[in-house]
Amino acid sequence: VRPSSLSIVLFRRTGWDDQRYTRWSHQLLRDQIAFVTPTKWEGETVARLAFLHPDTDEALVRRIFESMRD
Repeated sequence: VRPSSLSIVLFRRTGWDDQRYTRWSHQLLRDQIAFVTPTKWEGETVARLAFLHPDTDEALVRRIFESMRD
């Protein structure tokens, strides 16, 4: 029906540690905004977005990034 595609983006929030990424990830899930998981990249904890749904729009991604504000 549609060609398969998958895009993964890793990004960091300066100053965040493992626990802060985990709390943020759990809050996004509780709020039913997104399932975004922390991951390790070259020994550093970062966030990972995996775009699985082809209709994911920029507004949702922006909402996820804005949720990282303290």
